[in-house]
Amino acid sequence: MSGLGSSTLKPLRELQVGGHWALVGRSGEYAAGNGAAMRIAPLAFKQQVDRQTLKDICSITHKNDEAYIGALAIYNSIVNAINGDWIGDADLIEKVVNELPDTKVKDRLIELSSIKEMSIAEIGKRYKPTGYVVDSVPISVFAAQKINQLGIKEIFTELIKLGGDTDTTCSMTGQIIGALIGDKEIPYDFLERYNNLHIKELIDNLVVNWRII
Repeated sequence: MSGLGSSTLKPLRELQVGGHWALVGRSGEYAAGNGAAMRIAPLAFKQQVDRQTLKDICSITHKNDEAYIGALAIYNSIVNAINGDWIGDADLIEKVVNELPDTKVKDRLIELSSIKEMSIAEIGKRYKPTGYVVDSVPISVFAAQKINQLGIKEIFTELIKLGGDTDTTCSMTGQIIGALIGDKEIPYDFLERYNNLHIKELIDNLVVNWRII
């Protein structure tokens, strides 16, 4: 991934010059992006993270209820995978949606749950995954629950074919699936690219430091 979305770039610039974290995020309809959802995953590995903390972290960049609920949907999906409540079947949306307040994100998830037998390609024709959180988070959760049918490589291939905000949808889907299957099940060629980019040591250090905090 390269570049930053405007909702993320704005607070970073304002924080750099002394802005308060609670005041720098973008607000309004243009804050309903998927950036908060894409970066919420690490919190799922911490115990007892309350909803207000999740919302505060989202609000640093996205002061928007849809953006927060999108992040909450990804967070809850990963928690279900970590806890073993979801084992890769096509019931992840059903497990997540009841924990969400009424929003457009929830409505889209409910709709996708009712047509879960459809393929990723078919869903993508109905709802192209854009940077809008309502378009990207639900299809990411939908794609993740195909893991027992397709495998991770085919899921990523199908998401990329849809076009739109592919880096974000693949990232969120991969976070959910990764929490379920672990690194031992990730295809070798994926890991080889990862290792060749010299990212592994950096990530491992971040994980160690995160556990210490």
